[in-house]
This record gives sequence, C-alpha cells and structure tokens, in this order.
Amino acid sequence: MILYHFTSAIYLPHIIENGINRGDVPLSETASVNGVWLTREGDRALQSYNRTSRMMVGGHELVHDKAEIRITVELADDSFLFNWSYMTGRLDIDPKYARWLNGFGNTSGDRWYVNFKTIPLKEMIEIERSNGKGGWDTVRDLSLFPKYQIRSVSAWELQTGSKIDRISSELVLARLQY
Repeated sequence: MILYHFTSAIYLPHIIENGINRGDVPLSETASVNGVWLTREGDRALQSYNRTSRMMVGGHELVHDKAEIRITVELADDSFLFNWSYMTGRLDIDPKYARWLNGFGNTSGDRWYVNFKTIPLKEMIEIERSNGKGGWDTVRDLSLFPKYQIRSVSAWELQTGSKIDRISSELVLARLQY
C-alpha cells in the first residue's frame, strides 16, 4: 500500500539519517505516544493539521510548514501499522477528542494510519517539496537542508499551553495487537 508522510523541511536531515521515527500521536488531552503518521491522501490541500508549527532552534522560535515535504512510502512490514479509526476504538480514545483530531487532517480517521516502527530510507519511494503552486518537485540534493538541533511542541501544547505525558509505545502496541 502506498502511503504519504508530510513533514517540514527542517526535519528532513534527521529523516534521511535515521528514517522516519518520530511523531506525536495524542491519546487524550494530556497523553501521547511516539508514532509516525501516514495517510492515503497525497493532496497537500487536505493536510490542514498543524500546517504551521513552532519550535525552538538555537534559542530562537522558528515557524515552519509541516506539509512542505511529502514522502511517499511503501512499507515492507505493516505489522506495526494501525488505522487511526481502529486505534481510537481499541484505545478507548474519547470520540469527541478523536473528532477534534480528525478535523486537523481534514479527512475521516479511516484515511490516517500510525506506524510504530522506524521507516528506513529504502522504504521511501519519493521525497518531494511543495513548489508553492499546488505541485511538487522531487528533492534531488539533500545537502540543501541544514541540520538543526530542534525541540518541537505538539499542536495540543500550542493550543492549550498544557504539557503532554509521553506514553510508552510498547504499552500502546500491546493494547492494539492483542
């Protein structure tokens, strides 16, 4: 199955070096788990979730577009891939909260997936950058993306100012797989 991961250009050096291995998956207003968000929707216009995000870089706040880069992936092993609608039911995520989260994606939860395993470079079919005109340009020179030490803040933390507890991926996987 072909899926897409949208991200900011600032994360690209980390992704190339380490694979896609980070993402904030909210489980409630106060708890989240690390997982990689993927979608069946390759259209940038449908990626309204947290389009602009803030982070600290070298002591300065940086605003960036989290749908600037589109990475097309084909997973060799999908045993760690879960549909978001399945997850919300299995993990007893409050339906009201799940609908609020679905609003960020501008689509139903059925089009969203969370992967709990690093996606290596070899499973990334194509890396593209928005050309600002509704299309995509293939990224050919990765040296154009400098490395930064970054600390990102989740959408919920930005909106509410509340801190999020990070839940162990292993605990969440145990509930999803059995």
